[in-house]
Amino acid sequence: YLQQPKGRLFQYTCDADLGDARCGLSLAAHTSIGTVIGVAGSSRVRVVGIVGMAAGVFARGVLAVSSGPASGFRVEGRSDTRSGPEIVLDLWQPVPPTLAPGAIVTVSAGCDKTLETCRIRFANATNFRGFPHMPGNDFVVSYARAGAAPRSSS
Repeated sequence: YLQQPKGRLFQYTCDADLGDARCGLSLAAHTSIGTVIGVAGSSRVRVVGIVGMAAGVFARGVLAVSSGPASGFRVEGRSDTRSGPEIVLDLWQPVPPTLAPGAIVTVSAGCDKTLETCRIRFANATNFRGFPHMPGNDFVVSYARAGAAPRSSS
């Protein structure tokens, strides 16, 4: 009973998950389908066919395998790098050994849960569920000094 959430958590970042009902964003415009062309290391996948996604948007996104023996595998992304039509996805967990070239994957963009990303990348600032103007710890523990300019909380 004591571990059940009651109310909201007041924090700088958004507490909604990208694409959920509270976020209100449709992930369809921020998702692309590609084909695995290789696995490089235990947690790095090479993919082609990802279109319409800018570099760097895969961080905190999701890679979902939809064909082949590894079908159903889902993992959060760490980062992405591009080299021509190929994109290399770094993942937070190792991929299953059954993930082979030719597998179809769905890649969705990620969100770092800041107001700036919500506003600029997703044009969804009206649904932001954080408190970006709340003073941080550095402001709370600071003290007044004679002759010092006033500090803002942002």
